[in-house]
Amino acid sequence: MDLADVATDLLTCYPRLRIVAAVLVDRRGRTRPHRNPDVVHHAGPVVRPRRVGAAQTQILFGMHSTDSSDVTLFAGRARVYARCAFALRSDPNAVGAESLFDAALSNGLAIVVGSGWRGEEFVAQKPNKPGKPKVKFARSMLELLGAKARSQETTPADVELVPPQVRVDAISAQWDAAGEDAKSVTLTVTQHLTVPPEQHRPASEVEREPFAPRAHDHAVVRIETATLLEAIDIANAIRHGNESRGELEQRHLDALFALDEHPRLRGLLDEQIDAHQRGDSEADSIRAGIAQEYLSLLDNDEIARRVEAAGWYAPAPGDVGESLQDCPVCDQETLIPDGGVDDFGAGIVAGTCFVCGYRRSREQADREAWSIVLDRRDFR
Repeated sequence: MDLADVATDLLTCYPRLRIVAAVLVDRRGRTRPHRNPDVVHHAGPVVRPRRVGAAQTQILFGMHSTDSSDVTLFAGRARVYARCAFALRSDPNAVGAESLFDAALSNGLAIVVGSGWRGEEFVAQKPNKPGKPKVKFARSMLELLGAKARSQETTPADVELVPPQVRVDAISAQWDAAGEDAKSVTLTVTQHLTVPPEQHRPASEVEREPFAPRAHDHAVVRIETATLLEAIDIANAIRHGNESRGELEQRHLDALFALDEHPRLRGLLDEQIDAHQRGDSEADSIRAGIAQEYLSLLDNDEIARRVEAAGWYAPAPGDVGESLQDCPVCDQETLIPDGGVDDFGAGIVAGTCFVCGYRRSREQADREAWSIVLDRRDFR
């Protein structure tokens, strides 16, 4: 990966800064009310994982080399977890919720186990029947984590690790009354493999902000094993047409979302940002279509009259925007600034066209400005 690729990927983060702030301000849950507000009805959209390229996997796991099939495998798992988990967070009552839950949990646990104890997420192969490795069932991986906690199996200090592995600095469990089964397992892990464990520390509040410089921190991941095992029984009964054992509740989903604290996951916020961007992009297409239909009702004389009248609404010198701008729908210089200038210094404003009524949102202004910035810089 050359310097241009790094620069492009870093710069791509910046259009998201304001969107991230808006998303974080409005992080209220969207569980729809029904007879039991804690119950989630099964079902949901089919979620297909998007392909992850080599450059993306390198950035995701901090790689400086592409010579690792593990990186691609783990990036795919992280993507499936994030997309399925976000689909459930967006609509807990989605059609196929049990399938989404199963896919997210299986891929999330495969990363938690596989990054901490390489290869142990796979079923042991029989010597006389070699074949393609198969990932263990989610139940087996949860039981394995309980066994790891009982034996206090952390990463030895002298073991050399490479991404996408993490160093397990501590593991503990909360046990049931009989002391036999783990109710929850807590992992303390870090992705900073070259930093001695004694230099790790939890991230501060400032460092936990989106896109803030990260310290050599460790992550504390709490895995609610008992809750997740209960959810597996519920989901499997519905998925396979067996006698119902209840329905998924919000606490089951919350236990699934908690896995995102693991440093090799952490994809839910990106999915939320992408959904916000897609939503405004689709809305802009609708706004443009409505404006185009309205424009078709105006004759040339009326358009000319509105072009002349728009000058009365032009910003005064020194005001935000400073002048009317070209409307991308009617091609007239009649877009009246009223929502601020883009974040990239290209001078693209949010506003409303006096002729056709097209409304350019602040998000759309940022997208257009970012295209201009990229055209000015030869990153390609």
